[in-house]
Amino acid sequence: MKKLFDEIPTIESDQIILRKITDADVPALEDLTQGKLVYRYEPTFLFERQYTDMHQMVRELYGEIYETKQSLILGVHWIEDDQLCGLAEFYGYKESLHKTCVGYRLRESYWGRGIATQTGWLMMGYLLND
Repeated sequence: MKKLFDEIPTIESDQIILRKITDADVPALEDLTQGKLVYRYEPTFLFERQYTDMHQMVRELYGEIYETKQSLILGVHWIEDDQLCGLAEFYGYKESLHKTCVGYRLRESYWGRGIATQTGWLMMGYLLND
């Protein structure tokens, strides 16, 4: 299994890119947090609405949260429209056990396109390709 916190990866397929979240993704993140069906499944820092300024959240996302080495959150980008359509997360990481959990949340407008399935496969493929 890869060491998740050695670098922030970019993981690609022909339809999806998983990559670091940037300020350009803020409008889509705001849309994600407003989705009533998605909201309850968001990562804690979004669910608890700890940030009133999403730009600040993006700046801090790969700082303290990342440095705790417990969670790695990537943006899920749909290549067809070059938009952030959701989040992919490796969490509960235990290097000594070679164990992590994976999760993803998608904006409601992207449901039903197979993006979640492709995201899961990309995440698992990344972990297994040493």
